[in-house]
Amino acid sequence: MAGISFVAKTEKARRRQRLFYHALFLVLLVHAVLVYTVRDFAMLTRGAVAWLIHGAPGGLASGPKRVTKAHGRVYLWAGQAPDERFDITEFQLDPARLHWGLGREYFPALTDPKFEPVSAADEWLDDSRPVLVVKIGDDVKAYPLQVLGVHELVNDMVGDRPIFVAFCPLAELGAAYDRRIDGRTHTFALSGYTYDDRNFWDGREAFVLWDRETESLWWPPIGKAVSGPLNETPMTLLDQELWAQTTWDVVKQNHPNALVLKRGQWSSNIAAQDDSATNITTMQVAAMPAGPQPMRPSGPRPHLDAANDGSIAPRWGANPSLGAAAQGD
Repeated sequence: MAGISFVAKTEKARRRQRLFYHALFLVLLVHAVLVYTVRDFAMLTRGAVAWLIHGAPGGLASGPKRVTKAHGRVYLWAGQAPDERFDITEFQLDPARLHWGLGREYFPALTDPKFEPVSAADEWLDDSRPVLVVKIGDDVKAYPLQVLGVHELVNDMVGDRPIFVAFCPLAELGAAYDRRIDGRTHTFALSGYTYDDRNFWDGREAFVLWDRETESLWWPPIGKAVSGPLNETPMTLLDQELWAQTTWDVVKQNHPNALVLKRGQWSSNIAAQDDSATNITTMQVAAMPAGPQPMRPSGPRPHLDAANDGSIAPRWGANPSLGAAAQGD
């Protein structure tokens, strides 16, 4: 049987063949450069395709409506299941100005966090890395932002206190809160939305939270619930002498017996590439499933009032050390 030849037999065919191989080489070279110099290039590509299909004006598919009405109530989209919605009949925020709409707990909060000793964490944590540390009684727990930023919210117990620690990479808002409201312990998580108002937190976007028990929505820049059964209820920051916004070198020097939030506690929704406080990049968000159909804001922004000072997180670095009553191991 005659062998198969990849060599063109005429000069014209050989020129076409050379042009084809040159073009193929250039395409592969450009792709290699992008892969090695632009982080998450594959995600960017998928995100662009998803945007063209789902999000671009005149796209091939339109998402679900963000706000719907039924039986005299107003609901905000919160996921694909019919019962995944928030009752926003009395909503303090403007739903047309909410961002993303990924679905509640697309990035699930941790509810059973795992920890490791300081000696193990010191193998991967640089001294200058920012850490949120909580000390209640003899119990000390440290939450590095490069891990906390992946989950954004951790429900935990420190000492005998149910707490949650949160960090929003977009707003650089990090704080520790009490989970108890009117004698009941709540579980907090991410709603899938962010919101901004130029009158609060320098106008930066910050996550909107929800609690699983009442399905109320909460916005930390004003420190209170903004919808649901707990509407207007203030958030409760831990007493600031019980927690600190600090760095890893301070934690390991002053609290060698602390427990440190472990890396790698991934959910199926998160691409487990590495732990980084800036892991949720625009490219990664763009590659996520299309959320609800956005609405166009109309009219002035709603007037918002902040809760009391005990509900508003300090800016990062404003609470640098544990109070005297909580110091020492």
